[in-house]
Amino acid sequence: MNFGTIEYICEVSDKNEKGYRVLNLTLVDEEDGDIFRENGLMELRRRRILRLVREAAEQGCTLSYGDLAKILLTSVATLKRDIVVLEKRGEYIPLRGRRKYPLDEGEKKKVISDMIKDRVG
Repeated sequence: MNFGTIEYICEVSDKNEKGYRVLNLTLVDEEDGDIFRENGLMELRRRRILRLVREAAEQGCTLSYGDLAKILLTSVATLKRDIVVLEKRGEYIPLRGRRKYPLDEGEKKKVISDMIKDRVG
């Protein structure tokens, strides 16, 4: 294992295979410092989301919001906001347990309302 990589045990649950798989994921990359300096912490987290999801997919696993929250030490609500931004940029973010189609306007309002409730407490 190289500096900046972690081993993560991912649940595999599809019609052909069930169980767990050990993934090697890059948590810290050489370019992360530049991204942080030039674009800030939110953009760094978003780039890490993209990297982690893609690396997991390359190894045959789909991460969940819970997986990403554990790996990145952030809340699911924060991840949902970041993924909305990434999808507006045209990125595809496959996550286990997530809707396959974009939310309609009514569902978006409910998700946003729920996120606000989570923040306010």
